[in-house]
Amino acid sequence: MLESVLDSAREAVCIISAEGRLDLMSPLTREWLTQGVHLRVRRNALQHADQSAHQRFLATVGAVPGDGTPRWTVLPGKWGETYRIRIARAPHTVGMSVGPRAILRIERRDIFSVPDETILRETFGLTLAEGRVFRQLIAGHDAAECAVVLAVAIGTVRKQIASVLNKTGCNRQSELVRLSALL
Repeated sequence: MLESVLDSAREAVCIISAEGRLDLMSPLTREWLTQGVHLRVRRNALQHADQSAHQRFLATVGAVPGDGTPRWTVLPGKWGETYRIRIARAPHTVGMSVGPRAILRIERRDIFSVPDETILRETFGLTLAEGRVFRQLIAGHDAAECAVVLAVAIGTVRKQIASVLNKTGCNRQSELVRLSALL
């Protein structure tokens, strides 16, 4: 049920006790974490391979049921990957274990993810060509490489970059890349 509102490629959900014991997990959570190396399920508990990250995770999860304030934490994954975890108190009617529980929304993020061109265009009011150039900049290409990849003149790319900067309120290409991280 909860999976239907999540990004099926990047988000998963589970319900755990304050000690990290799993009550329920979505199919995507099961897929990611039963074979996981860094963030994983072991003996029906959510664990992180790095002890300090695991202790930070448990402290954050344990604090949520106490005061009800939602929190988030970021745990490292493999190279270039992180798990951003949003934690909220679960209703008493959810889950199987006795005692306070938390709902975790786990988003897997990596440096190779590039926002969809349509989302870029709609979010920032860009033309089709501007959206294509913006996406290539986010992917790490400079203006000359964008021109080659998109098969257009370098002057055209520079004009499109100037237009994207203007429409987004950014002054530098590095600001565009940081802005895209919000998507």
